[in-house]
Amino acid sequence: MKLKGSYAIVGNQLGGFPYLSTFGSAAYGNIPGLAPNLVGNAALQWERSKKLDVGIELGLFNNRFNFVADWFLNDIDQLVFGVPTPNSAGIPGNSISQNVGTARNNGLEFVLSGDIIRGKNFTWGFNANFTTLKNNITSLYSVGGVPVTTIPGTYNRIEAGQSLNYIWGWQYAGVNTQTGNPMYLKANGTLVQRNAATGQYFTANDKNDGNMTTANPLTDADRVNLGNSLPTYFGAVTNNFRYKNVNIICYKIKIYDH
Repeated sequence: MKLKGSYAIVGNQLGGFPYLSTFGSAAYGNIPGLAPNLVGNAALQWERSKKLDVGIELGLFNNRFNFVADWFLNDIDQLVFGVPTPNSAGIPGNSISQNVGTARNNGLEFVLSGDIIRGKNFTWGFNANFTTLKNNITSLYSVGGVPVTTIPGTYNRIEAGQSLNYIWGWQYAGVNTQTGNPMYLKANGTLVQRNAATGQYFTANDKNDGNMTTANPLTDADRVNLGNSLPTYFGAVTNNFRYKNVNIICYKIKIYDH
């Protein structure tokens, strides 16, 4: 049996060149030229992770079977997000990368491995791992001393108190039995159906109401949290069959859930 623990502060590599302003080809009318395609931030720094891990390792029957269990905590600050800018500013993508947030990841990791059969010519080995993960954005940034709690996106959203990039959309309510149109719930509980031919939304009294006379569009205010984009747990089971040092079968089953 072995008890273990570790603590470290590490940074991460930023993809691309978000700290540099870059240019690309662009047309001015029918004349070719150059235009900014990214506004950089010279003050940008690495995200910083404070990682704590404690666990135990067990070796059984002369290490024929091994078990590892870990608890981990990862506090992250200086998170790099694209902070929205006004459309009138003319910033490409209407955002600038800044160190503006903090987050926390924590969970458990388990690994069980060993040889079920350990013969002279034939070996059946396996490895099973399982990890739980809880992610939480703990803070974002402030404007004029007022905390900003949300960075909206097209299909995902970053919000303080929620998991990173949770799925943001309209609550699906099934299919209209009369028209076959998809149905959704608005924020006030109103049931609407989407006319598949025109893309318009109409109020429906119930899932059997095929009448499409009262327009009732879906808006961003009707969107809700539809679930995490990050898995809450994941794992895999791998089996390896070996005959005279030659792998004859190896297969893996993966599991995960959001």
